[in-house]
Amino acid sequence: MKKQRQNQCPPRQRAAEAIFRWLAGGLLLASALGCAPPGEAPFEQLLRSVVVYSDVEREIAEPILSACGDTERLTVETVFGDEPLSNDDLEFDVLWTEVPVPLHSLSRSSLRPYAPAEDFNLSRTLRDLNGSWTGLAARAQVLLVNTDLVPDAERPTSILDLGAPQWSGQTAIASPLEGPTALHVAALFTAWGQGRTEAFLDDLKTNGVQIADSNQAVAQLVADGEIAFGLTDTDHAHRALEAGHPVAVIYPDQVKSERGAPGAFVIPTSISLIRGRPNPSADQLAACLLSPESQRKLAKNAARIPLRWGVETPPHVKPLESLSIIEFDFTDDAKAVEKNLPWLRHWAG
Repeated sequence: MKKQRQNQCPPRQRAAEAIFRWLAGGLLLASALGCAPPGEAPFEQLLRSVVVYSDVEREIAEPILSACGDTERLTVETVFGDEPLSNDDLEFDVLWTEVPVPLHSLSRSSLRPYAPAEDFNLSRTLRDLNGSWTGLAARAQVLLVNTDLVPDAERPTSILDLGAPQWSGQTAIASPLEGPTALHVAALFTAWGQGRTEAFLDDLKTNGVQIADSNQAVAQLVADGEIAFGLTDTDHAHRALEAGHPVAVIYPDQVKSERGAPGAFVIPTSISLIRGRPNPSADQLAACLLSPESQRKLAKNAARIPLRWGVETPPHVKPLESLSIIEFDFTDDAKAVEKNLPWLRHWAG
C-alpha cells in the first residue's frame, strides 16, 4: 500500500515518548507559553489525538481534517494511501474512504458500530444499518456535455442517449471493469436485470462509444471537443467547469419516462471507526466530518453532494433531496461487480 503521512502532530503511539521529553525540560515552559488550550495540560492535549487513513484526494481531505482538528481541539495525523484496504491494515482510528468501506473487503467484525447523533435522512443504501460505515458526501455519475458541439435543445438527459444513433462515435464512458463506472454498471445490473443491462451496453458498443481509461480521461475528451458528451463523475466535471472549458453538467435520468432509466448513480464516501481502538476522540472527529459545516465545504470546494438534507450547495451541485437516484446497497449489491466481470471483460474486448 502506498502511504504518505501528514504529521500535524505526534500520533498517540508516540505519546509516552513525547510526555517524557516534555517532562525532561519543556512541560512547564510549554504551559507558560500557552501551547495547550486554556485549562488543558500539554499531555492531555497529546492524548486527544486521532490517526486517520484516507484515500480521498489530499487536496479535498486535508483542509476538512485540519479544520476539524482545530475546531475540536484534536491532534490529527493523516495517512494517505491509494490501495484497497484489508483487515491487516487497520492501524488507524478512523477510515475516510472514497467508496463505501465494504468495497475494501473489510469484515464488519473489524469495525465498531458508530451511529451519528442526528438522523441525516439517509437512504439505507447510503449507510450501513449496523453502523459499520456512514456515508459522508457523494460523487454522482453525470453527463458532461461540450456546449460548442451540442446545442441546448439537443442536450442529452439520460445515459440511454449514449447509444442514440445521432451521437454515433461521439460519446465516451470510462472502463466498466473498475472504478465508479464498474459500480454504476453493477447498479444497472441490479436495477434492470442482466438482460436489459447487457442490451444497453451492446447498444453503446454498436454506437461506437469510446472506452476511456478513467472518468478524468472522459472529462478531458469532452473538454477538448474530441467528443460531444460522456459519462464521468462530478469531481472531474467540476474541474472542467473551473478550468473554463465550454462544458455543461447534466444529472441524468431525473425525469421518469417510458424509457425506464433508474436515476442518477451516487457513490458516497464513507466514515468508519476501528474496533479494538476505543478512542472517544475518534467519535468526536467523525461527528465533525459529518457536520453540516464540513459537508458545506465539500460541496463548495470539491462539488461533493452533501448527504445531510438541507445543507446549502452551490448552483452546480444538486442537493441529495432534489435527485432521483438509483437504489444500490453498497454492503450487499456490490457483489454484482465481481459477478458480472467475465461478461464485461468480453464486452470491453
